[in-house]
Formats: sequence, structure tokens, C-alpha cells
Amino acid sequence: MPPKKAEAPPPPKEDTNPYGVFVNVSIPSGSITLEQPAEGEPPIAPEVASFYLSVTYPGDFAPLHGAHASIGEDGVASFAFDKKFRREPGLDALHVLLNSPTTIGLHHAPTHTLLASATVDLLPFGLGEQSFSLTSLSLT
Repeated sequence: MPPKKAEAPPPPKEDTNPYGVFVNVSIPSGSITLEQPAEGEPPIAPEVASFYLSVTYPGDFAPLHGAHASIGEDGVASFAFDKKFRREPGLDALHVLLNSPTTIGLHHAPTHTLLASATVDLLPFGLGEQSFSLTSLSLT
């Protein structure tokens, strides 16, 4: 009897419930700068230098993905991100939100490879804040 093929795990489901507590993740502007090729070398092809942001949040749901941004002639890709995710209201949801990582990732669009990421500390929500902002976030 031939061995069974390993089945890939099912993809995470999308959250479509319209009720609960919503957390809005808004990055009004950001940019990525690539070094320009040396003189005589071919320029960076826009389809190769295309990126997008994602937010992975606590729960068993698919990450949120932003629009693709391509590198311009100046070597800079500018982007914005505005998405929200939902949590069930209650202390259990607050505990999970505060004690589980919420990660912002930068991905190479053609291959979906994670290039850099940063974890966002949501502790201000546990301290009673309704919103908070970061002026800069370094991705590593």
C-alpha cells in the first residue's frame, strides 16, 4: 500500500462577524528606500521591487494585507495601511490581545517572503487608552 500524501493544513479563516470590539491599525504613511544600482548596472525592475504590509493579530484568523507598493525611479516605495480586526468583547479577549503578539510584517510581493517585521505592544489598551500612536516603528 503506497504511503499517504501529507495534506497541507487548511488556511486560516477570515473573520466576517460584524459584532465585537474593533481594533483599527492605521499607518498613514511609510516608505522603503532601496539603494540605487551603480552606474552602468540595470535599474531595479518595479515588479521585482514590489512590497506590501501585513498585520498578524491574536486569534486563528488570516492576517490583514495592505496594497502593494512598488519602488519608483527615485528608489523609494511609499505606502499607507488602514485595516481593522475584531475581537469578541470581554476580559478573555482583552487578555489574549494584550498577551499575544500583534505583528506588522513587510513582504516581498511577488514571492510573499517576509522581509522584516516588528511586534506592536498593545499594553496601552490594557491601561485604559482608546487609541495610541507610534511616530516610528523599526522593522527588523
